Amino acid sequence: ASVTKLMTALVFLDSAVAWQKEITMDRRDNRPGGTLFVRPGERLALYDVFMTALVGSANNAAIALTRAAGLSSEEFVQRMNDRAGMMGLFATRFVEPTGLAEENVSTAFDLVRMGWQAFQMPQIREALTTREHVFTTVNTKMRHRIKTTNDLLLSHTDGYTLVAAKTGFTNEAGYTFLVEASAGAKRVIVAVLGAPTEEDRFRDADTLIRWAFQKYEW
Repeated sequence: ASVTKLMTALVFLDSAVAWQKEITMDRRDNRPGGTLFVRPGERLALYDVFMTALVGSANNAAIALTRAAGLSSEEFVQRMNDRAGMMGLFATRFVEPTGLAEENVSTAFDLVRMGWQAFQMPQIREALTTREHVFTTVNTKMRHRIKTTNDLLLSHTDGYTLVAAKTGFTNEAGYTFLVEASAGAKRVIVAVLGAPTEEDRFRDADTLIRWAFQKYEW
C-alpha cells in the first residue's frame, strides 16, 4: 500500500530536483484515496508537494513528484524497481508510485531493509516526523493544512522515540505500517502488514517495538 511512497521518495530524491522549483498540478495526477484537494492549474512549491505525499499520503502529490523528476511514468517505475534490486529487495516489485495497485508487492523483511535506508534520508525523516504541514499555494494563495496519517506519532510513547514511520492501506493489503524507533543507542525497525484495523497496526507496532527493546541487549 502507501509504504510504496518511501521508494517513490527515494527515487525522487535521486533525481536531485531543486527544492525551490514549483510544479503545476494536473488533472491527470488525480487518483482515488488520499488526496490533496487542489484544482488543476494551481502551482505548489515542490517542497510542499513532497511533504504532502509523505505526511498526508496524498496520491496526487506522489504522482506530481514523478512528473517533477522529469521522467515518464514508465521510467520512474523502472527506477523504483532498479533501486529495489540494488537495495537487495528481491521479493519486491512496483508497478506504480502511490501504492494503490495490488500488484505492488513486498515482504516484511524487504520493507524493513527499505526502511533502514529510506529513514536515513533527512528529508524523509523530516516529513515522517511532522504532525502537521501547513502551506499556501503559489498562485491562488489557498492555505492547506496536512495532518499526519500516523496516529502513533500523535500519541505518547514511553520508553522510546519515533525516528520515522509510514502508514498504508488498501483493501488487498490491509492496514500496513513501517516504523523505526530508538531507545538510547538502540534502534529497531518494525513492519506490520495486513492488520485488520487501523488501531491494530499501531498497537501491534508498539507491542513489537517494546518487545524488541526488552528482549535484546545490544
